[in-house]
Amino acid sequence: MSRLRKVSVTSSGGIDTSSNPTYNFLNPKVKFLANNRVYFQVELQEGKSQPILIHLETGLNIINGRQINLVNPVAAVNGEEVPPQFLNIVANNVNKKLDLVNLEAEGLLLRIIKLEMRPIELEIVAFLRIEPSSRFLETPPL
Repeated sequence: MSRLRKVSVTSSGGIDTSSNPTYNFLNPKVKFLANNRVYFQVELQEGKSQPILIHLETGLNIINGRQINLVNPVAAVNGEEVPPQFLNIVANNVNKKLDLVNLEAEGLLLRIIKLEMRPIELEIVAFLRIEPSSRFLETPPL
């Protein structure tokens, strides 16, 4: 979790430049709930502005071992509920990004065989194969 506190992303999803605002994730919290649901809380801060508090609760479903789907997400920003129509559009886009087939081009084959969440417990069984040519096996220079 301490690494998440230092994460910075830009609105373009790329490298920080002065023309793109930088967003910092502050005080992230994750709680596993019953029935394969998970709760996230984070403060999102743009530059030096006042952070906004985001709450998200969603179910997770695994399809064919490779597709992670958000199920019935509910979110609030600074205590105000996010409209379901907007949240469903965001969830559909996130679901596309959470397709593990996307990793195969990088030399990773990952399949989730079992995922169960209960309060204070996460059980996951997965299969992982890393191709010898994968960039994930590269040793970064010192």
